[in-house]
Order: sequence, then structure tokens, then C-alpha cells
Amino acid sequence: APPPPPPPRAAATYDVVLCLSMTKWVHLHHGDDGVRTLFARIFTMLKYGGRLILEPQPWKSYLRRRTECELFATNVAAIQLRPEHFERHLLDEVGFRSCERLRVRPPPRGSKPTAFNERDLFVLLK
Repeated sequence: APPPPPPPRAAATYDVVLCLSMTKWVHLHHGDDGVRTLFARIFTMLKYGGRLILEPQPWKSYLRRRTECELFATNVAAIQLRPEHFERHLLDEVGFRSCERLRVRPPPRGSKPTAFNERDLFVLLK
């Protein structure tokens, strides 16, 4: 079941919310409803002109985790709001005004790439 709505004091309190490397875990535990609730809560908590900095994990990382437990397998099979659709959902359904994608630069030569330096960041404006 999705988490309960935020308490009233959380409304329009923050200038910036960081959501880094966590959407996959919300998705795996709570499915699409959990991610929709997360995005709606963040939107409510941001002041007008506030920003959400989002780092969604790629779909392939979900597929690697689906075998860890029955809940994950069930939720992954039912997911329709995939990470590649987050930007459109946040703009069209949640109500953010704009989204800027920050491309992550490749690591320096000789460095080992990691999951963190292969993901783009999204900066969404309320």
C-alpha cells in the first residue's frame, strides 16, 4: 500500500528536494502508486519556484533486483510508469512547470565507471 499523505505542516516548506537513487526502491516496495504518491508529496512540499532534483535509476537496475523477493517480482511485472516516463508524468500529471536534464559527463580516462556517473539528473521547477 502507498504511504499516507504528508502532514499539513509539510505543505510548501522547501526550496529544494533531493531525490537521489531512491525511486527504484519506492517502486519495488510500493509499485506505481508509491512513486506517484512520492512525486505528489514532493510537489506539495515544495514552495512555488522550488526545485526537485531527481536521479531515477534505469529500468535495467529494476530487472536485476526483481529476483530478490516475491514482492519485487510482482511489482516489477505490474509497473507501467517506468523511469523513462517520469519526466512526462512530472510535467503533465504532477504539475511541474519545466524540467532540465543535466547530462552526466563520462568519467576521466582510466577511471572505472559507476552507476552514479552514468545517470542523468533532472531538475524540475514547481
